[in-house]
Amino acid sequence: MSLRKQARQLVVQMLYQIDLNSDITAEEIRAMIDEHGRSKTVRAFAWELFTGVMEFKQQIDAEIVHVAENWSLKRMAVTDRNILRLGTYELLHTDTPSAVI
Repeated sequence: MSLRKQARQLVVQMLYQIDLNSDITAEEIRAMIDEHGRSKTVRAFAWELFTGVMEFKQQIDAEIVHVAENWSLKRMAVTDRNILRLGTYELLHTDTPSAVI
């Protein structure tokens, strides 16, 4: 598995955690990324993606709601919702090719 794929998988897990428990702090998320990231590269990329999603979360959610026909965010499965958030963040705010996303 590529390093970026590992980082994305870790980010989805952290977004899932914070989605279910909003009391988790950024420091706790950072500690979990540091604990579970297999390399410095994975940890750095995961943290960059996580903080980016959180920074633009309102915009990302608005974009998802705009294109999701007959679905509200709360009605979506937690995992699906957070995969969409990560993908939307990468499409809108990174130079990752859309074919990769």
